Amino acid sequence: MLSTEFLVTCDSGMPWVASAYDHPMIGLYSSAYNSSVGTTKNWQPVNPNAVYLESYSTNQIPTHDIICEIEKKISETNK
Repeated sequence: MLSTEFLVTCDSGMPWVASAYDHPMIGLYSSAYNSSVGTTKNWQPVNPNAVYLESYSTNQIPTHDIICEIEKKISETNK
């Protein structure tokens, strides 16, 4: 993971590892079991280099939003 420019991942152990190293990350999260969108930062280590995209279900996160965040991370790494 640390050999990547940034990580795109769903809710698993990898975001916790990435957060521990402040590794750039785009996290895709479902709030279906939590019932409250926007609470991701409350239940995992805060990563200042992460973008968290949440919806009731991860398949409801608009593809356009994911692509835009990937493009932003690519432009940040190319500076």
